[in-house]
Amino acid sequence: MEKADCMKALEPSPHKMGFKDMKVRGIFAGGFICACLIDLSVPAFLGILYELANTELQFFVQLNKLREAAVQPLLDEKTFAASCGASILLLLQSFVELETNAAKNAYRLWHLIRHPDENWTMPVLHDVENQQELNRKYCNAFCDVLAINGFALCVKVTSSLWKQVSHKVKEMMSDGKGTASSRGTLSAEGFQHLMEEPIRRMTQYTKLFANLAQQNKQRSRPFRWEQEVVRKWNDLLTAVALNKEAAERTRAFWDTCSPKIADLLKTPGRRIVRDSKSYPVSLLNAGRFTSHWFILFNDVFVHSQYSGLNGYSLSLVWVDPVVDLEGEGSAFALTFPEETPLTLVCSNAHDKADWVKHLNDAIYHSHSDTWSSQCDQSKTTISDVRRTPPLVRYASYTFTKFPSLKGAVYTGSWLCGKMHGRGELVWPDGEKYVGYFRQNFRHGQGKHTVRKSDGETIYEGSWKDGKRNGLGSIRYPNGDSYDGYFKNDVRHGHGVFKHGQFLSTAASIHIGQWLNDTRHGYGVTDDISKGEKYMGMWYEGCRQGKGALVTLDGTYYEGTFFQDKMTGFGLVYEDGAWYQGDLSADGTFNGKGLLTLSSGDTIDGLFSGSWNTGIKVNGTYVKSPSRNACHELFYPKLFGSLCVYADHKWTDIFQHCHEMLCIGDSHGDGQKVWEAIAVTITAWKKTVKQSGSKQLQVLQDLNVLERIPQHDTGPLTLDKYDKIRTYLSKAFESPYHPLGKLMSGLVDVYRATYVGVGAHSCLLSYAVAEVHSFVSRVYDIVRVMFPNLPAAEEEILIGPENAQNDDFATEDSETVTASGLIIPFLLPKIYPTLFTLYALHNIKDDEMYWETLLKWNKQPDVSLMTFLQVDQSV
Repeated sequence: MEKADCMKALEPSPHKMGFKDMKVRGIFAGGFICACLIDLSVPAFLGILYELANTELQFFVQLNKLREAAVQPLLDEKTFAASCGASILLLLQSFVELETNAAKNAYRLWHLIRHPDENWTMPVLHDVENQQELNRKYCNAFCDVLAINGFALCVKVTSSLWKQVSHKVKEMMSDGKGTASSRGTLSAEGFQHLMEEPIRRMTQYTKLFANLAQQNKQRSRPFRWEQEVVRKWNDLLTAVALNKEAAERTRAFWDTCSPKIADLLKTPGRRIVRDSKSYPVSLLNAGRFTSHWFILFNDVFVHSQYSGLNGYSLSLVWVDPVVDLEGEGSAFALTFPEETPLTLVCSNAHDKADWVKHLNDAIYHSHSDTWSSQCDQSKTTISDVRRTPPLVRYASYTFTKFPSLKGAVYTGSWLCGKMHGRGELVWPDGEKYVGYFRQNFRHGQGKHTVRKSDGETIYEGSWKDGKRNGLGSIRYPNGDSYDGYFKNDVRHGHGVFKHGQFLSTAASIHIGQWLNDTRHGYGVTDDISKGEKYMGMWYEGCRQGKGALVTLDGTYYEGTFFQDKMTGFGLVYEDGAWYQGDLSADGTFNGKGLLTLSSGDTIDGLFSGSWNTGIKVNGTYVKSPSRNACHELFYPKLFGSLCVYADHKWTDIFQHCHEMLCIGDSHGDGQKVWEAIAVTITAWKKTVKQSGSKQLQVLQDLNVLERIPQHDTGPLTLDKYDKIRTYLSKAFESPYHPLGKLMSGLVDVYRATYVGVGAHSCLLSYAVAEVHSFVSRVYDIVRVMFPNLPAAEEEILIGPENAQNDDFATEDSETVTASGLIIPFLLPKIYPTLFTLYALHNIKDDEMYWETLLKWNKQPDVSLMTFLQVDQSV
């Protein structure tokens, strides 16, 4: 309903203002005077309701007159908002909202009185939250204007306008005092008095609602509800009174301080709490001729001295009341970001306690939006309650002093003046970090993005003490990527480096060990552009040491590498022929050697050249005594001795697992291992829960992995062994368990080694040996967790509990071995790769089998039966 409709509906009319139960006793009229005699013997609550409606109508009329006389002309003034500021404009706009709300309240109240049978609600009673929010908004704006002496500014700026409306405003003043200045215009005090009308109206609300509550039976539901309404309005009045008092005190402070400080610090929402001139406090060990002035506002702590003015947001100020200084028991310290703690000294312990209390109160309330909302937290005043601000806080801050962070904006969690917890750090050049901090250092999981002219470098993973440490992944602007472990900001440990785009002319993948940002240790490099795969040792980024090289055309090299080149004695296999002897830097024959052909014939002598360009030989040719010898007999005795042994491969992966499980070089402590597992699982459970996704099954699996199965009490039985296998089956499948990460890493490197170019018939024996090595080393870790398992080289026969060894039935017993426990979990994951190598290794036998099968398939059935010695008479 519009205000004009409300005003028309609320025009006083004697015949419309009667109650349902009123009786008209008589009507008198004469000249300009008329009267109506009615019976007021009606329930008391109706009289209070009538008083509420009548005073609400009067309140609306008062606001309406003030709006038309002063508020609306100010709002219509084009230069008013620019001259007086947003706070005064907000006050006037809130005034208009209150006027509209008063019109609606009055209309609904009068309608309820005239039509009591209709089920109408009263917003002023039944919608207390919205009613109070409108009044709170207005009171906040009023106190903000009062704090900066905005009423005087408003009158001063619009003095010509006040001359035009002054006669209208004078009529509205109830006491007629302080309305006009000596020049005949409205004074600041008069304007302030008029704008306080909504605050005075709130006092009437509390009295009327209290009277209304008394009309109900005590402890009844209506009585408790109306008492709650009264309490809310009283709380709001208390908050407004505190806010107004603080605003007046702040206005007085701005009037007495220097104009320079006022211009720098004065804002509408800022309130003075105390300063060192009124409440003495000094800087510890301050110079004799120095001047320090400390000012505590509701949102900032200010330190003024000759050299300048420093302001510290209270959301990032920590108070330490206990400072151990000899002879200075009245000292306390303030901690800020980027600053040395400020130690202040009071004259006595009482003054110190007073300063500390007000500092903590102001810090506690600084997280609220407005001063009044801070005061509204309690029925009591701020000075009556001691509040302790939290140590961990959430705030934004722009760094100005730290060289590495200058200009960066941090938004997140803080602890005692330092970044601590989750947050976001953004630099002016676009560099960005989102993740966890500890004591101003990036620590934990986080994502770091660095923007440059050629693109973005993105790292996502683990941090420690401000550097990349642990597992992570990095993406470079040119498309390269690295997934693996870091240490002190460089690649260190096991990792996978991908260079170039897949199937491009310069693509390669390296998986292996890194040391100080270079390839160092055992690794496998698949160079797609060259069509070759290297499996061997690296030293400072170069292939150096034992290794094997497989090319796309099927050539196999095995030998010693130095600075990326094969040199010295080595083995070469191609097209069924083996060469063992001296090799040049590019892998060609160069010196004394022995060549064994696929037929078994050998050539011993001096060689030069290669398979592709031709071979020059000066030596002795020896025919094989058996032309039908199996090709497996042609493997030289040195085969495999020039490659890296299986137990020396992928030590980095096992080392990372040992570190996660706190297993030392000699032997691990089972208790420490289970504690490490519990810590890891608990951390992942917390991460999964914080992710917000519904991963009920993941949480259930983590709960199972967190429970330790029975393992170290008494001899191993079938029941205990089944529980161990059940636990291991979940652990090896879980990406959150250290054993699951170990299994996943081993499977990945195994596939990367023996697929693609690495699928060569000569590598089967290496692949099998690697499986046995995996089983042995994984079993050693499992045995630390379950010490009652047999040693790796042993096997034991177990049966049901309480059964003797001689009584084990075949179906009730089981032999426990290392391979029997680990192989069922490992083999299904690598079986396709292993089967491919087996097929390639036996391809000639397979061809011979099919050739023989097809040959005999052409023979008649009688010939086949005769060959197979089948009795044809059957």
